[in-house]
Amino acid sequence: MIVNPAHHTALNARKRLIQDGHLPVDRELRLVELLVRAVKHCAKESVLWAHRRWCLNHCATRNDPSRQIFSATTACEEFSLIRQACTIYPRNYHGWTHWRYTLDTCSSILCSLPEGDASDQLASVVLQELRALREWINTHTTDYSAIHHIVQSSCAVDRLLSSSINPSARRDFEFEFSPESLGHHALALLSPGERLRSEAYYLYVRTVLALLPPDKKPDLMNELIKVDRASFSHIRMPLSM
Repeated sequence: MIVNPAHHTALNARKRLIQDGHLPVDRELRLVELLVRAVKHCAKESVLWAHRRWCLNHCATRNDPSRQIFSATTACEEFSLIRQACTIYPRNYHGWTHWRYTLDTCSSILCSLPEGDASDQLASVVLQELRALREWINTHTTDYSAIHHIVQSSCAVDRLLSSSINPSARRDFEFEFSPESLGHHALALLSPGERLRSEAYYLYVRTVLALLPPDKKPDLMNELIKVDRASFSHIRMPLSM
């Protein structure tokens, strides 16, 4: 697995060992974690990330098929692992895809949980992770995979706004991660003198525009033009989008 983390035959053999009870799934998760954290070519390997997702699902359902995949602690561990993988292998598309899987799983769990301590803890983890990703984007100017997934997280946020999470967390999600809020964040990254402008930041604005209701799009377009007419001139986008 160290030499070739995409060796399907080896990974499938290990899955069979887990299913037959010869290999503890917790040990397999730990092995994959060590590989992803420490070996650069393992950190970006889609097959290894898929193997980890299989192990997580197996770990959750081996005794109780109705058991939830992620507790707040497990979610924190997954987000930490993803951050390390994306640090040692920049613009790690497959690492951020696992981030999306983790976020969507947490969102689905929150939508099924009644309001209470477990729900509050997991909602807090998700909120802090979205904030951490926003800060990551501030400092990783070419990581469009991260930008893509924070924009796509609006679907998970929409589900959370209609769930039974506590009102305080609901307000935070709505205020900080609505499409309008993401649009203002994208514009702030392009503000004069803020930092070197990256093409990824323009793509950030463009992707957010597609999520905005029609009556909000012209406002963001006009703000972008005010920020930097010269830089915007090569991205010609109709106001009718």
